[in-house]
Amino acid sequence: MGERTELIIGTYQNMGQKALRVLEFDPMNPSFHELAADTQIDAPSFAIGTGGHIFAVSEKEDGMVVSYRYDRENKRLVQLGRQKTKGGLPCYLHFDKRHRTLYAANYGTGSVAVFPVDAAFRIGACMQLLAHEGSSVVGERQECAHAHSIEEIPFAPDYKIVQDLGSDALWLYRVQEDGKLEFCEKIAVPAGHGPRHIAFGKKKKRIYVACELANVVDVYRWDEKNCGMERIQTVSTLPDSYKGENTVADIHVWGDDGLLLVSNRGHDSIAVFQILEDGLLALRSIACAGGKNPRNFLPLPQGYVLIAAQDSNRIRVARLSESGGLELLLAEYPVDFPVCVKTFA
Repeated sequence: MGERTELIIGTYQNMGQKALRVLEFDPMNPSFHELAADTQIDAPSFAIGTGGHIFAVSEKEDGMVVSYRYDRENKRLVQLGRQKTKGGLPCYLHFDKRHRTLYAANYGTGSVAVFPVDAAFRIGACMQLLAHEGSSVVGERQECAHAHSIEEIPFAPDYKIVQDLGSDALWLYRVQEDGKLEFCEKIAVPAGHGPRHIAFGKKKKRIYVACELANVVDVYRWDEKNCGMERIQTVSTLPDSYKGENTVADIHVWGDDGLLLVSNRGHDSIAVFQILEDGLLALRSIACAGGKNPRNFLPLPQGYVLIAAQDSNRIRVARLSESGGLELLLAEYPVDFPVCVKTFA
């Protein structure tokens, strides 16, 4: 089933606790082993790895981004430095290797902070802050802008797209030579959808937006000629019979544009869709996530899905089939408030 995989685990633990960890996952005998941890960061709720380095947010009102070197030989995380995000509750990071630039989405203040990163992976001071404006119909969640994630469009790499839950919009930016962003377009989503995270179908140039508040995935076609987007489908992530509370969280494409997975918090499940030849979605299954509040998850190439069940204080393991079935396994890893599972890119 393949080689062992190094994982980065982010949590809502605080200073003095093992808030940020590096684990090893063994797919031959599904199990976890702790390799390293850092206790000198508050609420690293989102982290990403590149090579032997890690970037993590500190999701506090006075937000920070922190960089690390992962010392594999001595099994330790070495902090290289930190910078303020000039905003509140940073919850997502994207690193552009080509421009050596780090982008942070500040959920609390609805802004995107842009940082230079040097050759040693030290983060420079914020060089640009892009403040979003707008609100929408879900008053207690959309009273103002709430930037929730930022990613590069893989089939249009000169563009970044920001999912803003509060303003009910996808904000499209063009990347400049120095890594700064130039505003292009604010693309409105249906009122009350609340865009959160995003995934991409590279073959048909489709963009899949996980909408937290409406519990749907919006599918967009990328207009290569005009560098824009057109919504072509909306699908629910819940069974028709379910009437309880729920918010959509994470979204990923697995395989060669074969399946799309989305997590439900409340129903506490993973919805699995087949990606059809035209890039549209067809529901294949909705399976139990194995814990409460599956905020984040990671599908691995071998077919395992690692699910961070935030309110059950554990990471669960499931196995995915090519037909879209999802089977929970007994393997799990206990950790308080897990909210991020990533690999080193």
